[in-house]
Amino acid sequence: MKKTAIPLLILFLTAFTAIGQSVTLTPTTDKQLTLTAAGVAVPNITGQRSDGTSAAPTALPNGAWMMSIYGRGYNGSGYSTNASAAITFGAAQDFTPTANGSNIQFYTTPLNSIIPAERMRINHNGNVGIGTNSPATTLDVNSPSNFIAKFNGAGSQTYISLHENGTYRGYLGSFSGAAEDVDFGTGGSNTTGKLHLTIKAIPRLTIDTTGNVGIGTGTFATGEKFAVRNGTRQFGIMPGYLGNVPDANWTTFNSLALRISGEISVFGKIATNNALDVNGFSKLGNDAPAIKVKKLTGTTGAAQGDIIPISHGLTSTKILSITVLVQFETNGQYVPHSYTNTNGYQFDFFSDTTNIQVRNHPTNSGQILSKPIKVMITYEE
Repeated sequence: MKKTAIPLLILFLTAFTAIGQSVTLTPTTDKQLTLTAAGVAVPNITGQRSDGTSAAPTALPNGAWMMSIYGRGYNGSGYSTNASAAITFGAAQDFTPTANGSNIQFYTTPLNSIIPAERMRINHNGNVGIGTNSPATTLDVNSPSNFIAKFNGAGSQTYISLHENGTYRGYLGSFSGAAEDVDFGTGGSNTTGKLHLTIKAIPRLTIDTTGNVGIGTGTFATGEKFAVRNGTRQFGIMPGYLGNVPDANWTTFNSLALRISGEISVFGKIATNNALDVNGFSKLGNDAPAIKVKKLTGTTGAAQGDIIPISHGLTSTKILSITVLVQFETNGQYVPHSYTNTNGYQFDFFSDTTNIQVRNHPTNSGQILSKPIKVMITYEE
C-alpha cells in the first residue's frame, strides 16, 4: 500500500483542512491520489505561506518559497531525506497587497549524488532560464559543456523559422537543396530581405535578393554580381568567367568584367598570352604620365603639294607624340614623314587645335598620291 506525504503549510483537499503540520494520506489501494470535482469547481492543490507566525503573519519576503512539490524515493534503507526532484514556487519580490511577483524553479538530482540542483527557472517576467537562475531573455540557455542544444525534426525539411512582430523573415535548418545541406537565409515570402554577416552590428558582407554579393556594401551597379567597397575605393565584377581556363572542370567563357574605382596594385607580373585591353589611361612608371593612344586613318592628296586635314578630336595641348605613315604598296610597305632616300615618297605633317595636317611634298611626292594614311597619337590624361 502506498503512502503519500505532502508537507504543505495549508493543504486543501475537498473539505479537509490541516494547519501547520505535515499530513500523511494513505490510499486504500496502490493507485495515485486523485482529486475529483463536479460542475464549475476545479480541483486544485494550494500552498499558502506567510512570514512571521500563524498567530501573527507578516508579508512574504523576496526569495521565500510559497510552496514546493517534492519527489522522494526509497533508497533501500529508507526514503531520501532530500527531495530527489522538486518544483518550488517562490516570491520574486517583497509581497504587498498589490505586488505579488513570483517565479517557479525546477530541481533534479545528478547521478551518484543526493544533492538536488536547480535546472530551470521561469522568472516573474516570463523569461525561461535553463542552466541559469537569472534569465536575461525569453529563453536563456547556459550549458556547462560545449554542446548547448540539439534540434531534431522527423521530416525531410527541418528548420527553425524567424519571425518579427508576426512577420516571417527567414530560417535556419535544412530546407532547400539536398537533404544533407544546411541553410541560413530568408524565406520564400520575404521578397525584399537581404542576408547580412555583421561585425559590431554593422553589415560587413551582404547577399541581396538577386544573389549579388557585397563586402562593405549592399548597393550594386547595374549588372554587378560581386562588389567590394572601402570608402571611395571600389571593386566590382560583372557577370562572366575567365576566358580559356586550362581546366576540364571549368566551362570556357570569353570575358571577365571588372569595375574599379581608385587603384589596383599588382605585386609581381601580369602574364598573358592574349590581348590586354585597357579602356582607361595607362601609366608605366611612377614618373610617367597617364596616357592613351589613338589611331586615325585617311588618304593623301591626289596632287603634289595637297594638304589633307585629319580631325584628331583631342585637346591639342594633351598630345605628346604623333606618328604618321603612308602606305605606298598594297603588300604593307610604308614610308615615314620626310623620307628622302628614294625620290617621290616625301611628305610632311603638322598638328593644330583641330586636325593633323598631312602635306604632300610640292615636287617629291609623286609615288604617294591618293595613298592610305595611318596616324598614331599618344596623349595624356
